[in-house]
Amino acid sequence: KVKSWLQKVETINEEIQKIEQEAIRGKYLSRMHFGRVACKKILEVTELIDQSFGFGDCLVIGPPVRNGDELPTRALVGESTAKRTLEKIWEHLLDEDFRIIGVYGMGGIGKTTVMKEINNRLLKERDKFNYVIWVTVSKAFNVIKLQNDIACHLNLENELSKFKDETTRAGKLYAELKKRKRYVLILDDMWKAFPLEIVGIPEPSSANGCKLVLTTRDVNVCNGMNCVNIKMELLSIKESWDLFLKTVVCDVSHIPKDVVEGVVKECALLPLAIITVAGSLKNVVDISEWRNTLNELKTPVKGLEHVDVVFQKLRLSYKRLNDKKLQRCLLFCALYPEDYEIYRDNLIVHLIDEGVIKSMSKRQAMLDKGHTMLNKLENACLLEGGSHVEFIEKEYFVKMHDLIRDMALQIAGPKFMVSEDVPDEEEWGKDVEKVSLLSNRESEFPYISPKCPKLSTLLLGGYATIPDSFFVHLHGLKVLHVFGGRIESLPNSISDLENLTSLRIYRCFNLKHVPSLAKLTALRSLDLLKSATKEIPHGLEKLINLRDLSLRAYNQEMPPGILPKLSQLQVLKLNCGSNSLTVNGEEMVRWSLNLAVSSYFKVKSQCG
Repeated sequence: KVKSWLQKVETINEEIQKIEQEAIRGKYLSRMHFGRVACKKILEVTELIDQSFGFGDCLVIGPPVRNGDELPTRALVGESTAKRTLEKIWEHLLDEDFRIIGVYGMGGIGKTTVMKEINNRLLKERDKFNYVIWVTVSKAFNVIKLQNDIACHLNLENELSKFKDETTRAGKLYAELKKRKRYVLILDDMWKAFPLEIVGIPEPSSANGCKLVLTTRDVNVCNGMNCVNIKMELLSIKESWDLFLKTVVCDVSHIPKDVVEGVVKECALLPLAIITVAGSLKNVVDISEWRNTLNELKTPVKGLEHVDVVFQKLRLSYKRLNDKKLQRCLLFCALYPEDYEIYRDNLIVHLIDEGVIKSMSKRQAMLDKGHTMLNKLENACLLEGGSHVEFIEKEYFVKMHDLIRDMALQIAGPKFMVSEDVPDEEEWGKDVEKVSLLSNRESEFPYISPKCPKLSTLLLGGYATIPDSFFVHLHGLKVLHVFGGRIESLPNSISDLENLTSLRIYRCFNLKHVPSLAKLTALRSLDLLKSATKEIPHGLEKLINLRDLSLRAYNQEMPPGILPKLSQLQVLKLNCGSNSLTVNGEEMVRWSLNLAVSSYFKVKSQCG
């Protein structure tokens, strides 16, 4: 049985690769045709996955460890300074005398950009090292998260997830890494030193041929890790000038030279400051705007007199957006964890839920508006774009530089609360409006009942349980999004959140129970697609204001009378796997006349 299943897996894998190649060659001229082919394969893959659950522990598949991931990066800033640093790092990597290399320099100077170039160069010149492992550590250092991130590159995450004790996990990771020779481990954005053994990283040596490279703003971190240190230097005046002109795009010959030079000088030779300030002036030809920008750059922001100079320059770029919705969009991105890749499609859906993108009669118009807004923020150099290949199609995402995220959170002030851990009840301020508790580890959720009358948005993630008490006083809540974790049921108190307009569940594959939704008549968005729910939610027929509905339902019959009541729907997605969802055919036809359906399910007519 297992052998037959493996043969089917191999066959469908070959078929998918063939479809991918045909798509690249342009065989599928119609997106609809391509969509049908892709959806058929998705259903077949889903069916095989469902079958695999019946094999128990007898089936263990070990995918090959990848050599590394090529990383998207912009062109190196500063032809001589940055490239000189890059070549110095490269020479140290190839020198047997250096095992741990520390690259340090102030925020926004280009450390990550240079190391991405190193990462990609190592992948191209494969004779140098066998593997390249890139991990972003960030300010909120956490041993479990770092272990998970490294394990992910080794296809060890499932094995490691069985253990909760840091020391045991370190032993497992150490044993796996010790098997491998000649790898480069890159730890980007470190904020404090730590002993390698607590994570499970073997000491790089001539015997194993391994290297460790870290980037940090603090040279003391390098010293604490016993590194050979390489400092990232500031740009030269000429490099700063060239970068500014390249980014600003427009002809500045009519702008007084002292004004342009003054703006560049105020950016303090820092690449990130130059790029963001120039981005805010892109295609601006009015001399008054240039003079005003220079004056604002020279004037310390109240309350920020002692803050890093680049921080003040970034704030000006935010202010120059001159669009409240764009500013709200940027601030919303700061609710996601540091260095998080925010998928564009998901982000736009969130912006619709938040009301940043106003409701329109056509769903596509709203999505187009969202992409336009994100493009503007990318063009202003306040967000960075990127993409991954997921299955066959590219998935596009945006990221925030950590300094820009810090700036956004400073602007939001007490209205935003962002933390990996749930704060004590007394720390929940009465003025807080948006809260993000996206934990990197499976934490216990405390029994608290915060009183936050203005709280409208709550992002939760990484928790196995959420107590009923938590939502008792949060009746003003409008947007609730739950991400990941081993949570199996949502608390019953959610049933009383009568002002809730959006309830979305993301990658909660253990979540089987959702309480009654009958009272949540204000709901406009309900997404349970990536959960383990198998039943139609109780009270669905009461949600007459729904615009966006995504459900996961197996071997279910849609109760009669529900569909006609959901007349406001713009989007319907139903994931039934390889099973069927029975829908009354007459209701379906009558209802679908007013609905743009996006779904994958089998309809069994009961029209008689």
